[in-house]
Amino acid sequence: MNGKKWLQLNRIDNLLISTHAREKMLDSTNYMPSLDMCQEYLDNAQYQTIGEIYKLGFAPNYVGRKLKNIESFYFLFKIEHVDLIAVIQKKVSSRDFDAVWVTTLYHDKESLKRKQRRNPE
Repeated sequence: MNGKKWLQLNRIDNLLISTHAREKMLDSTNYMPSLDMCQEYLDNAQYQTIGEIYKLGFAPNYVGRKLKNIESFYFLFKIEHVDLIAVIQKKVSSRDFDAVWVTTLYHDKESLKRKQRRNPE
């Protein structure tokens, strides 16, 4: 399922894209997308289960958020040839937003090592 369909199914009309999430894209790609471009990336991104995220080598704070009763959802997209994961948090304290794109995950040396260990060939 792509991000646009997921947003529609979850009735998310007001998504906040955090500066932190955009800065993580800049860190990994040397490119700071506009808010409109971020929305386009998310609309076309593919939903990933936590198991799929785990296999890709990422280690998001899924359990920590879950213990705080915060729902997190993960969407895979690419800028150039770089795999990125949009982390969307559904439970937010603001009345102005239905969800927040809280961070963007990308591969670093540690996540690449985890990916190799989790997917031996």
